[in-house]
Amino acid sequence: KNAMIKVPATDEGIEALETLVSDGISVNLTLLFSRAQTLKAYAAYARGIAKRLEAGHDVSHIQVVASFFISRVDAALDATLPDHLKGKIAIALAKAAYQDWAQYFGSSEFAALTEKGANRVQLLWASTGVKNPAYPDTLYVDSLIGAHT
Repeated sequence: KNAMIKVPATDEGIEALETLVSDGISVNLTLLFSRAQTLKAYAAYARGIAKRLEAGHDVSHIQVVASFFISRVDAALDATLPDHLKGKIAIALAKAAYQDWAQYFGSSEFAALTEKGANRVQLLWASTGVKNPAYPDTLYVDSLIGAHT
């Protein structure tokens, strides 16, 4: 119960997430780069929890961390953007992903699972070190401080 399996957020990894959760195993789902990918992961987690509950098992010990990568987005996109947008896309994407997280785990559908002991997925900002030396070292951390992250 003190271990967490690290799984890449590929389609196969998200499928594995559902299975691991239904088997009672905690997961760090890593390499999340998009909102769509993250929402698929939340749904897989919820399905895994529902399966475990249907089998009559406890879910309260299961933890899932969704590691959403930040600076790599800007590192990939900055060269294609006008100056006024450089260093801003990853922050905007992460803020939108946070809103998705709040909506998903604040829904009545997920509330039904929390009443049975399920935990919310923990959203983790990964890759927060800046890649561009022109940016302040704490650009991403300062911009993304928030509850439940």
